[in-house]
Amino acid sequence: MTLRPLHLLLLQPLLRLFMLVALYSLGHLVAEGAGRAFRGGYGWALTLWLWSAGFVVLSALEGLLVLALPRFAVRAALLVSVVFVGATALAIGYTGAWAHPYRLAYYQLCVLAAVWLPLGLCQWRAAAKVKVGNGQGY
Repeated sequence: MTLRPLHLLLLQPLLRLFMLVALYSLGHLVAEGAGRAFRGGYGWALTLWLWSAGFVVLSALEGLLVLALPRFAVRAALLVSVVFVGATALAIGYTGAWAHPYRLAYYQLCVLAAVWLPLGLCQWRAAAKVKVGNGQGY
Protein backbone atom coordinates (compact mmCIF):
# COMPACT_ATOMS: atom_id res chain seq x y z
CA MET A 1 0.00 0.00 0.00
CA THR A 2 1.28 3.43 -0.90
CA LEU A 3 0.78 6.61 1.09
CA ARG A 4 1.09 8.86 -1.96
CA PRO A 5 -2.67 9.58 -2.33
CA LEU A 6 -2.96 10.36 1.38
CA HIS A 7 0.08 12.59 1.19
CA LEU A 8 -1.05 14.53 -1.88
CA LEU A 9 -4.70 14.93 -0.92
CA LEU A 10 -4.52 15.51 2.83
CA LEU A 11 -1.03 15.90 4.30
CA GLN A 12 0.40 18.29 1.73
CA PRO A 13 -2.52 20.77 1.91
CA LEU A 14 -2.42 20.66 5.72
CA LEU A 15 1.37 21.16 5.72
CA ARG A 16 0.93 24.14 3.42
CA LEU A 17 -1.75 25.61 5.68
CA PHE A 18 0.50 25.15 8.71
CA MET A 19 3.39 26.84 6.90
CA LEU A 20 1.13 29.70 5.79
CA VAL A 21 -0.15 30.31 9.31
CA ALA A 22 3.33 30.04 10.81
CA LEU A 23 4.93 32.42 8.31
CA TYR A 24 2.12 34.97 8.53
CA SER A 25 2.15 34.80 12.34
CA LEU A 26 5.92 35.30 12.35
CA GLY A 27 5.52 38.41 10.21
CA HIS A 28 2.78 39.60 12.52
CA LEU A 29 5.06 39.20 15.54
CA VAL A 30 7.92 41.01 13.80
CA ALA A 31 5.61 43.89 12.88
CA GLU A 32 4.28 44.04 16.44
CA GLY A 33 7.84 44.11 17.78
CA ALA A 34 8.63 46.98 15.42
CA GLY A 35 5.73 48.97 16.88
CA ARG A 36 3.27 48.67 13.99
CA ALA A 37 -0.34 49.37 14.85
CA PHE A 38 -2.73 46.71 13.60
CA ARG A 39 -5.77 47.75 11.67
CA GLY A 40 -8.25 45.69 9.73
CA GLY A 41 -9.95 43.93 12.61
CA TYR A 42 -12.44 41.13 12.16
CA GLY A 43 -12.98 41.82 8.49
CA TRP A 44 -9.34 41.18 7.64
CA ALA A 45 -9.20 38.11 9.89
CA LEU A 46 -12.31 36.63 8.26
CA THR A 47 -10.92 37.38 4.81
CA LEU A 48 -7.66 35.61 5.63
CA TRP A 49 -9.51 32.67 7.11
CA LEU A 50 -11.72 32.24 4.03
CA TRP A 51 -8.84 32.60 1.57
CA SER A 52 -6.74 30.17 3.61
CA ALA A 53 -9.57 27.62 3.45
CA GLY A 54 -9.71 28.18 -0.31
CA PHE A 55 -5.95 27.65 -0.44
CA VAL A 56 -6.34 24.25 1.23
CA VAL A 57 -9.02 23.26 -1.30
CA LEU A 58 -6.84 24.48 -4.18
CA SER A 59 -3.91 22.48 -2.79
CA ALA A 60 -6.07 19.35 -2.59
CA LEU A 61 -7.12 19.88 -6.22
CA GLU A 62 -3.46 20.23 -7.12
CA GLY A 63 -2.86 16.91 -5.34
CA LEU A 64 -5.54 15.28 -7.51
CA LEU A 65 -3.88 16.63 -10.64
CA VAL A 66 -0.43 15.44 -9.54
CA LEU A 67 -1.86 12.06 -8.58
CA ALA A 68 -3.31 11.67 -12.07
CA LEU A 69 -0.31 13.19 -13.90
CA PRO A 70 2.81 12.95 -11.68
CA ARG A 71 5.13 14.60 -14.20
CA PHE A 72 3.15 17.86 -13.98
CA ALA A 73 3.98 18.57 -10.32
CA VAL A 74 5.89 21.78 -11.03
CA ARG A 75 3.31 23.01 -13.53
CA ALA A 76 0.51 22.27 -11.07
CA ALA A 77 2.31 24.27 -8.36
CA LEU A 78 2.78 27.12 -10.82
CA LEU A 79 -0.92 26.97 -11.67
CA VAL A 80 -1.87 27.10 -7.97
CA SER A 81 0.46 30.05 -7.46
CA VAL A 82 -0.88 32.04 -10.40
CA VAL A 83 -4.53 31.29 -9.67
CA PHE A 84 -4.30 32.08 -5.96
CA VAL A 85 -2.23 35.25 -6.24
CA GLY A 86 -4.33 36.46 -9.16
CA ALA A 87 -7.62 35.72 -7.41
CA THR A 88 -6.60 37.42 -4.17
CA ALA A 89 -5.26 40.43 -6.06
CA LEU A 90 -8.52 40.77 -8.00
CA ALA A 91 -10.87 40.03 -5.11
CA ILE A 92 -9.13 41.96 -2.33
CA GLY A 93 -6.97 44.34 -4.33
CA TYR A 94 -4.01 46.49 -3.45
CA THR A 95 -6.08 49.61 -2.96
CA GLY A 96 -5.51 49.69 0.77
CA ALA A 97 -9.07 48.67 1.57
CA TRP A 98 -7.71 46.50 4.36
CA ALA A 99 -5.66 49.21 6.03
CA HIS A 100 -2.36 48.53 4.26
CA PRO A 101 -1.72 46.91 0.89
CA TYR A 102 1.55 45.40 2.14
CA ARG A 103 -0.44 43.02 4.34
CA LEU A 104 -2.01 41.42 1.28
CA ALA A 105 1.35 41.26 -0.48
CA TYR A 106 2.91 39.63 2.58
CA TYR A 107 0.03 37.12 2.76
CA GLN A 108 0.57 36.26 -0.90
CA LEU A 109 4.30 35.88 -0.30
CA CYS A 110 3.56 33.46 2.55
CA VAL A 111 1.29 31.47 0.22
CA LEU A 112 4.00 31.29 -2.43
CA ALA A 113 6.52 30.12 0.17
CA ALA A 114 4.05 27.48 1.38
CA VAL A 115 3.63 26.21 -2.19
CA TRP A 116 7.23 26.24 -3.35
CA LEU A 117 9.30 25.35 -0.25
CA PRO A 118 7.95 21.79 0.15
CA LEU A 119 8.22 21.19 -3.60
CA GLY A 120 11.79 22.48 -3.64
CA LEU A 121 12.71 20.32 -0.66
CA CYS A 122 11.22 17.24 -2.33
CA GLN A 123 13.13 17.97 -5.56
CA TRP A 124 16.35 18.53 -3.60
CA ARG A 125 15.82 15.29 -1.67
CA ALA A 126 15.17 13.35 -4.88
CA ALA A 127 18.32 14.79 -6.46
CA ALA A 128 20.36 13.89 -3.37
CA LYS A 129 18.96 10.35 -3.47
CA VAL A 130 20.04 9.99 -7.11
CA LYS A 131 23.58 11.17 -6.27
CA VAL A 132 23.87 8.71 -3.40
CA GLY A 133 22.38 5.96 -5.55
CA ASN A 134 25.02 6.56 -8.23
CA GLY A 135 27.80 6.23 -5.68
CA GLN A 136 28.72 9.90 -5.77
CA GLY A 137 27.73 10.63 -2.17
CA TYR A 138 28.53 13.97 -0.63
